[in-house]
Amino acid sequence: MKASLAHVRAKGIPTLIGAALFIVVIMGGNLYKDYRQDQENARLLMESKLRIANLNIMWELYDVKMAIDELGQKVSEQLNRPDNMYGIAEETIETSTFIKAVFIAFSPNYYPSKGRWFQPRCIRHDSLLVREQGGRKTHDYFKQKWYRDVDGDTLCRPKWTPPYVDHSQHNAIVMTLSKPVYDKKGKMAAVIGIDVSLQTLQKLLKGIEPYAGSVCQLLDSEGHMLVSTDDTNYSPERFLIATTTLTPSNSTSSEMVDSTNKLQVRLAIPKRAVFGPAIRQNLISLALMITGLLMLAFIIQRSLHNLFILNKTREQQQIIEGEMRIAHDIQMNMLHQDFPPSLHAALIPMKEVGGDLYDFYQKDDALYFIIGDVSGKGLPAAMVMAGTVATFRIASRHLDTPLEIVSEINSVISERNPNLIFITAFVGKLDTRHGLLTFCNAGHNPPVLNGQLLETDPDIPIGYDANYVFHQHGALFTQGSLLVMYTDGITEARNTKRQFMGTKRLMSAVSELSKEDVGSLTEAIISETCKFMGPAEQRDDMTLMCIRNDAAAQSPAIIINNDVEEISRLKPLIRDYCECMGCSQQNTRKIRLAIEEAVVNVINYAFQKGELGTIRIDMQAQPATDELHKGRLTFIITDSGKPFNPLAQQAVDVEQAINDRQTGGLGIYLYQHIMDKVTYERTDDGRNVLTLIKEIGS
Repeated sequence: MKASLAHVRAKGIPTLIGAALFIVVIMGGNLYKDYRQDQENARLLMESKLRIANLNIMWELYDVKMAIDELGQKVSEQLNRPDNMYGIAEETIETSTFIKAVFIAFSPNYYPSKGRWFQPRCIRHDSLLVREQGGRKTHDYFKQKWYRDVDGDTLCRPKWTPPYVDHSQHNAIVMTLSKPVYDKKGKMAAVIGIDVSLQTLQKLLKGIEPYAGSVCQLLDSEGHMLVSTDDTNYSPERFLIATTTLTPSNSTSSEMVDSTNKLQVRLAIPKRAVFGPAIRQNLISLALMITGLLMLAFIIQRSLHNLFILNKTREQQQIIEGEMRIAHDIQMNMLHQDFPPSLHAALIPMKEVGGDLYDFYQKDDALYFIIGDVSGKGLPAAMVMAGTVATFRIASRHLDTPLEIVSEINSVISERNPNLIFITAFVGKLDTRHGLLTFCNAGHNPPVLNGQLLETDPDIPIGYDANYVFHQHGALFTQGSLLVMYTDGITEARNTKRQFMGTKRLMSAVSELSKEDVGSLTEAIISETCKFMGPAEQRDDMTLMCIRNDAAAQSPAIIINNDVEEISRLKPLIRDYCECMGCSQQNTRKIRLAIEEAVVNVINYAFQKGELGTIRIDMQAQPATDELHKGRLTFIITDSGKPFNPLAQQAVDVEQAINDRQTGGLGIYLYQHIMDKVTYERTDDGRNVLTLIKEIGS
């Protein structure tokens, strides 16, 4: 007997080692796959951010070019008033915080009374604007590159200098855009110029850093650093690095950027920020795998111990009972018992352990929950149940929607499911603040919402196809709403007459007990089911989860800064709200596009460039009552910017060719044609109020 036991152990230990090595190899492959994917995503993100930096810098330089053209026109008109030049320079510098200095360098002795050097200029020192006469013998501006490059240029083309150190501006690194100005006699009167400090580019560069610890720098043509957002000493071993050369956009001519196109923007992001999350997730998965392997090893060892102390029948019975106890412990220990006031659940396992499950997770104002039923019985079902709950807990902490959570669970289970064990599941997210319920039904029984079955076209169960595309639905969950979810162990419970409990009896019990709190309601429904069964044997796990919204729901509203980057915060709330009002996916996408375009218009036209402000978006709903009375979605966009009525803008002609079409107006055209009604109001307290209304069917 001892020899046989040693033989079995000798075969079992290498098998466990082989299984462990197999898991390590699989996890290593997944880790390498995630590493390559994250590396590619990081590369695309860096390219996108560098393109944004290129566009931002080029547009700022384009504004400078427009400013110098206006400056040239004003100087030409005021040549007979030399003392007015200081005011003209100050007016120009006030047009943009991007400008460091503005000067008007007159030709030698152009005004005899002013001497050989006459250079009125205005310089920005922090928040102060200082007028001064810059021309003097010790500062002979006729020798400066910006003067020599345009001296005698009858075409009056503006030219940029390469970056240089300006000692008259506290050693600031600047680029100068200069052009000549001629009087009515055709004589060159002056060279006008605008200095741009490269330090002002730091704000633009700082805005494109995608991760904490990223570094963005502006380099000259030889790779020397001009501006950096951080003093961090980065290296290729610890950072991913990408560089691009500034190039003009379609709206900026090459003559405007003849010197700036040699500048480079470099972006470095820490590798730990890119690859860290994937590594942590794989380590968690590896830990779960090893835990399962250790459990399996424990069961095998226990089975081997019992194999040689009992007869064959007794041995098999004890092995089964041991496995069932462990499976039962796995199942019950995975279940939460610390319920929030709005939720309660119960799971009554059968003698033969099944795979019913439930779980929940509270994140800010969102309550995530799952109820499910694993196919099969015994230890395999219990192991899959444990893996499903563990994956839900990880996914609900890092993902936002039930659709994403179900897809993640399906991906994990399907990739490691040789026995084709599947799970029916109902996964939901309750926005308790706004009374919005979004959910994904993966082949599970339809729950009871406010006395009615919440029926949708259910998706397939989890575990069949890793690439299956699930669907998300929504419903309003206002104050007093009650959601009752269950597994088929409730509705398929049978009495001694072989009659089923059925959905009708369940809905009747819910209706009679709906005034109870969720804890009492859960216990009462379980009690009613057991009473219906009588002495009949329980054939399946019975699981029930009840959720009630006792809080008064607020109409959804969000306040964002007047920054295009803030638009991403709008998308989840608009999507959930439209889904809960019964909008199709196509209408939801259109409505979201309309609101985003309206908000972008407010950001671009209601606020001055660089002005800080906020925008409030309120959402109101009037549900459809019947086929004749449609529902209505109302979105109210309020801002405190300057008066801007988008409805008064000239309508864009979409039939025209793109090259002939007027600039702007397409966004206004889009949301006016997507929404059923758009109104504008300027309130007495100085606010713009744009209201967009969309009618929805019953």
